[in-house]
Amino acid sequence: EYWNFRADTIILARIDPKEVKVTLVSIPRDTYVDMHENGQTKINAAYSYGGPSYMVQVVQEFAGVPISHYAEFDFDGFIAIVDQIGGIDVTLPVPISDPDYTELELSAGEHHLDGWYALMLCRSCHAYDDYGGGDFFRAANQRMVISAIARRVLASDLVTMSNTISTLAQYTTTDMSVENIISLALQMKDLEIDKNF
Repeated sequence: EYWNFRADTIILARIDPKEVKVTLVSIPRDTYVDMHENGQTKINAAYSYGGPSYMVQVVQEFAGVPISHYAEFDFDGFIAIVDQIGGIDVTLPVPISDPDYTELELSAGEHHLDGWYALMLCRSCHAYDDYGGGDFFRAANQRMVISAIARRVLASDLVTMSNTISTLAQYTTTDMSVENIISLALQMKDLEIDKNF
């Protein structure tokens, strides 16, 4: 079976509820890997060759670590999630000007973003063409947005947390149930965001 698209973003997450720690590692989508029968190609092509299970297999082999769970998130869901939690706060180290792609224009410094701006921040890489390595800036922004969402969700009460995770589930394909995700979130309530991500 051939899937119609490649993975846009690949993030390997280690969530340790016992130690209350989270580590996110972005894997650049243009990283060349050996996919054996599919040859040497970009890692994001794994999804198009075999869907989620093959993507997990390729990332697992590349990273050299076992992967217990899989989550596929539709970035458009960021708009609904971020708006539901009242926006997120981020601090940008450099200004972003991306008129030709995302139309994002933000100064360096602190910003409160709604869902649309959060999504554009996650998608923007050409704004960094003058610096080089736009995909690395983009990946850092994605981790920053994820941590900002986590900060708001983990600080919320149980009802708000449950509602947010239920909304998130509408945009997520995963092997975990909503109940398991809520349980994991509750175990991570004391996560020190600034020391993680």
